[in-house]
Amino acid sequence: MWRVGFAAAVKKFSTPRVCQDKVGGVAEKGFAALCVADGLGSCAFSHIGARCAVNHFLSCAKPMVLCKTDAERASTFLQNLDAFREIIERKAFLKKCSPESFASTLVLLIIHEGGVLGFRVGDGFVVARFEGEEKFVSLFAPMDGARDITPTLLKARESYETFSCNRVPSFAMCSSDGLYDLTHDIKASSPYQIFFRDLEAGVLECCDFSQYLKRVLRASLERDPADDKSIVVFLQK
Repeated sequence: MWRVGFAAAVKKFSTPRVCQDKVGGVAEKGFAALCVADGLGSCAFSHIGARCAVNHFLSCAKPMVLCKTDAERASTFLQNLDAFREIIERKAFLKKCSPESFASTLVLLIIHEGGVLGFRVGDGFVVARFEGEEKFVSLFAPMDGARDITPTLLKARESYETFSCNRVPSFAMCSSDGLYDLTHDIKASSPYQIFFRDLEAGVLECCDFSQYLKRVLRASLERDPADDKSIVVFLQK
């Protein structure tokens, strides 16, 4: 059985109390999609842009499985990207503001019977464990903190990243940069194996593991209250 759970939590000192991280996921037999969008804190409507991004790219995910080549997948992703920009431009027109007021990042992970596809714009990350292996590995590693500008969806045509392989993970997690320190040795750019072993064990024990993920985020906020947190987990049980 393929399962997806997700949660997001607002930073402790946010005013107003609006979480700019938005998450979502779907799972059915032989198909799952996980999505995280992180709205930029300096942009007035980025939480709206992030929610639109999650809704839009989850709705576009299943047809992308039918793409037969990397070039076809890239072309389809760019078409979806252009359609998203049109959605945001309409919202910006109604609010009489710049589309950049809705800026957000994106991580989209698509898992199907033939393997896994990933797309990233900005500084989110993905960690997975594949069937038959014990080690958790980065599919999209945390970004170098030295970057001056975080790529966003509205300027993503030249800055998006992709990943694909023909293996199906037993476990996968997507998140925004708010969980970097908890989940990774940043200097080595490698996942903390003990964190992910405990996380996988925790969700395996839960019928509704979104509730467990909320507890994980609350504990993370005690350690680092200054950034929104988000998490989406795929589990093959």
